[in-house]
Formats: sequence, structure tokens, C-alpha cells
Amino acid sequence: MAAQFCSKCGQPLPEGAQFCLSCGTPVAPSAPPLSSATAPPAAPVPPLGVQLGLGATRSFLLQHLLIGPKHSYRVLDAAKRPLLALGEDYGAERSAWSQQVRTAWESRPAGVTWGRSPFEATSFWIIEDPSRTPRGSVVLRHSGRRGECVVSGPGGAPEFVVRIEPSGLAGLAATALAPDGRPILESKGNLFHHEFGLHDASGAEVVKVHEAWVSARDTFSVDLTGPVDPMAAIVLAVLIDHFKGK
Repeated sequence: MAAQFCSKCGQPLPEGAQFCLSCGTPVAPSAPPLSSATAPPAAPVPPLGVQLGLGATRSFLLQHLLIGPKHSYRVLDAAKRPLLALGEDYGAERSAWSQQVRTAWESRPAGVTWGRSPFEATSFWIIEDPSRTPRGSVVLRHSGRRGECVVSGPGGAPEFVVRIEPSGLAGLAATALAPDGRPILESKGNLFHHEFGLHDASGAEVVKVHEAWVSARDTFSVDLTGPVDPMAAIVLAVLIDHFKGK
């Protein structure tokens, strides 16, 4: 530590001294070194819906595209302007699948030959803005008509989770939850005909989903009728459409 001197008489000060031994002047506490100073808190990252500029939009059109990856969707506003796209990331899926196969093969019991895959499928989707810039990701683990996905923003931090489960006779139940497990949205209605509502944790309907028009591809409206994260409503509607065909 560098030597300190009295500000009045200039005499050297012993380490930790509170007063100058020569003239009795109080010693001002030294400032902590810059390396130990507390760093300012990082600015919070806006939610994915805010980064994509969805906050001012209350009605969305979702289209299941026929050209491109099998599971690709385009999201438009009411004037049919593109807002974002969701589609499978085949490169990430191939890499993950190869790793799963290698791990399963290496960990198989001695004497067991290769058989049916013991693990559930994992799909990787990417969320892009209209300029095709990646903005977020969706990791979907599924087995049959049951699945769970994690939606993350550009920094990789999870924003919400969606769970799809069988319900009743050939039915589906869909729920969006915060990363800490709090429910955000829950589906109610006829999911297979795209005439259903999404309800918040209090039970109030905050989103209506319905067929938009007759088309060669699935096109349906997502109308926000209450306070809700538009990204959660869009992803929940897309995953319901994805699972209804299973």
C-alpha cells in the first residue's frame, strides 16, 4: 500500500492511523482502488417482444408456410406486414442428434446391440426479425403429443416455458409459464379448430385465436384482448398448431 502523509503537517502516517501523531489532524479515509470499486449494474435486457417491436400491435396473423422447413411460420400484423418468422434450425438439430446418438451408443450396456432410440426428440427453432436477423431461440423437447419448450432471447436467458400435454379424448392442453414456474397463459377451447382463448393466471381471457380465412396453408388470427406478452401468445398459438397434427 502507498505511504500516506498528513494533509496539514506533511508527516508520514502509520498504516491504519485515524489521526496524525504529530499534529492531531484527522486522517481522511482513502478511496478504494478502482479494481475493487463496485461496477454499475448492467442495464436490463428488454423482452424479446419489445426488441421485435410487437408492443404496439394487438392483432397478428400467423401463417404456416408450405415452402421451406416443415415447421416454419411467418407472423404478420393486421396490414400483412411481416413482423417475425419462426422456423426449425436444421443445422442445430443435426448436431444435437449426432451428439445424442453418440452418447447413447457409448453408454449402452455391454453386449446390447443398437435398437430403438431411448430418448425423446429435440427440435431447435430460431426466431428472426423481418431482415432475417436471429433474435431468439426455441428448444422443444417432445414425445408424441407431449412437449415442453424453452423460449430464450438474444442473450440466451430463458423468457418463458410452454408445455403441451394430451387432455381428454384427442384433446390438448397448453400452458405458458415464467422461468420461475408462475403461469402466464393457459389455453381453453377447441384447439383443433383454432377457435379458443388464452387466459391469464387470474382466469381472464386475454387472447383470442381463430381461423383468419380459407387458405392453402393454415392462417389464423391472434388478437390480444388484455395485458399479455405478445411473444408468449404467438409462440403458444404456434406450438398448438404444431402439436395438433401429431
